[in-house]
Amino acid sequence: MPRRDDEFEDEDDGRPRRRHPRDDEDEPDDRPARARRRAADEDDRPRRPKKKNTGLLIGILVGVFAVCCGGGAVGAWWVFSRTREAFNKAVDVVEETAELNQSRLNLQRIGTAVQDYDNAMATMPNNSYKTEAGPKPSSRPLLSWRVHILPNLGQDALYRRFKLDEPWDSANNRPLVSQMPDVYITPEARKKAGDGKTFYRGFVHQGAIFEKPQMPGAPTPRIRITDIVDGTSNTILVVEAGEAIEWTRPDDLDWSPGRPRPTLGGIAPKLPYCNVLMCDLTVRRLRKDASDQTLQWLIIRNDGNVIPQNWEHP
Repeated sequence: MPRRDDEFEDEDDGRPRRRHPRDDEDEPDDRPARARRRAADEDDRPRRPKKKNTGLLIGILVGVFAVCCGGGAVGAWWVFSRTREAFNKAVDVVEETAELNQSRLNLQRIGTAVQDYDNAMATMPNNSYKTEAGPKPSSRPLLSWRVHILPNLGQDALYRRFKLDEPWDSANNRPLVSQMPDVYITPEARKKAGDGKTFYRGFVHQGAIFEKPQMPGAPTPRIRITDIVDGTSNTILVVEAGEAIEWTRPDDLDWSPGRPRPTLGGIAPKLPYCNVLMCDLTVRRLRKDASDQTLQWLIIRNDGNVIPQNWEHP
């Protein structure tokens, strides 16, 4: 059979020669199917962009982001902490103000009891002392003025349980510390003070309402309303002290010359003022930053000084 013009064998190695299409025929698509799929996959694959020098730009952006976010976080935390602190302070003010309102009522009751005692005994109540004269005179403290006004507070039964000629910490009187009437404390102050302790205290140095014996063996001073020559509205009777004591203990504040100024305001230590019961039975707000001179003038009943008007908190 004769060979076609477009098909022949290699005379040298016997391999078939490539068939060339004719000019008048369409070129057939003779690529294998695998090659076509690979080409299609390559066409669909995203092209990798050419590398650019973006390292510096990315570093700058990351640095700015870190600074901004870090600063924002610190700022947010600062605002949050300040807001929380302000909120806590506001809560403290509300709670302590409520305590002082209750304390005001307590002091008013105490003032009424002091007045009733004075009407019955023709003298202000005072701490009691056991005095002994002789070669070694002494004045031994017994019981607080808070015990002696118990009948005027409607606490006759409790009062009769005390042995008035024994000190507050005797075997008989000591157990009665836990029987403190509610009028001598407020609910939250009880937690701070402890069982049987009160912040309501007077002053015992010379010239004060609860003046103590000035010399061992001397009798307990008897203070009458007429002895308050500076005026009952200008003289302190009871304060909210900074330190609480057992309510039966005759241990009031001694601010004699040379002694440090007593701390005040233990019921509401975070407020700038505390309650004071005046001898006219009014309860007023004493500024904690009142000067020493003004405070001493308010305590002393007969110094004749004119009290400045800036000691009272509005």
